Amino acid sequence: MKLNKNTGYGLFITCVVIISMAWQFVCPLHATEYKIMTEELRPFGYLEDNQIKGLCVEIVREVLKIVDHPDKIVIYPWKRAYHDIQHNPNLILFSMGRNEARESLFKWVGPLVANTTYFYKRRGSAIHIRSLKDARLVKRISVRENYFTHTLLKARGFNNFELTRDEILDLRKLDLGRVDLIAQGELSLKSMCAKAGVDYQNIENTGVKLFDSKLYMAFSKDTPLAEIEKWQKALEAVKQKPVFRIIINKYIGS
Repeated sequence: MKLNKNTGYGLFITCVVIISMAWQFVCPLHATEYKIMTEELRPFGYLEDNQIKGLCVEIVREVLKIVDHPDKIVIYPWKRAYHDIQHNPNLILFSMGRNEARESLFKWVGPLVANTTYFYKRRGSAIHIRSLKDARLVKRISVRENYFTHTLLKARGFNNFELTRDEILDLRKLDLGRVDLIAQGELSLKSMCAKAGVDYQNIENTGVKLFDSKLYMAFSKDTPLAEIEKWQKALEAVKQKPVFRIIINKYIGS
């Protein structure tokens, strides 16, 4: 059969489409590879002996196994990582507290763990508080500048704080009696004391709770919902495995 020019062109296009579809079936597109960031904050993530370790780091690594994603976690300063994930695609940042102000900025997978922040004082201190109202009346509360705790205290009418660049300085100032209170998460307190060179037994929980925080993996805002669902299901699967409790016990005890 003799083909005219138009018929030949149509057959050519049809063949191209068929071959393209077949190739996609045989060789599916690679899944998106994310840059995965965390900060130096014990026990959730930290660098030790040139290796990234930590409670949330190990949980995330179990998730990576399930979603078949390369283990390329990197430690970044929080300020830089928080800026980058708001302005670039295909980024993940953990361990991030989820709150109303941040809700629409990211897509969320979690929670990885829950952490409650209390006011702490130096054991033997004459400071006695029973409420947030009492805490507003003490002379000095040491907090990390521009961190969530600082922002929250300001929003709740506190103006009696001294600002530092990290929680290590908060603990050292409290231990030396230079401030009256600090606000610290209960899960991280013991390991932070060890890093600060402060005797954990010298720090006493006042029993006054500032907030509950659940720590999440935050994804760039434009991440497809299907991806979020995939990672969420993987995390839920990890939580059902014995390894999840093993990780928790390893860092904070049962």
